[in-house]
Amino acid sequence: MQRSNWITKYQQIESSSKFHEDIREILITDKYWGRFSCYQEVPVSSIVDGYPNNRHCVDWFIDELGCVLELHGQQHYNLVNFGNTGYGKAKKDFNNIRYRDNMKKTALENAGYIYIEISYKLANKLDAKLLKKLIFEKDRS
Repeated sequence: MQRSNWITKYQQIESSSKFHEDIREILITDKYWGRFSCYQEVPVSSIVDGYPNNRHCVDWFIDELGCVLELHGQQHYNLVNFGNTGYGKAKKDFNNIRYRDNMKKTALENAGYIYIEISYKLANKLDAKLLKKLIFEKDRS
């Protein structure tokens, strides 16, 4: 896998959410997480051979663990209209998000990666210890 073009945890992405930045802060400052190579916005096609869409990315990839973190905001679970668009467009956008999420998850798990979906409901509770628990409990299942 070519990593030279990947965005490391030390680079800030201007358009990233607070949720994403909170994870980045943990991955940089925590003694345990600081030792891992962590990349953001990695194209699924870079880590899964034959993945058909080069624009689908994972939020975080922890290289040494073969682990993907996907941060899911409210729009991944409920129809949310962020742009004051009509109901039909909002419903289509929601269905597209769900389809893309499922497509990525299936491909990544089939390729042997640990796939961790972190809900927005955990955003205010997430710390280094909880992140470790989420990953290593999933790895055992």
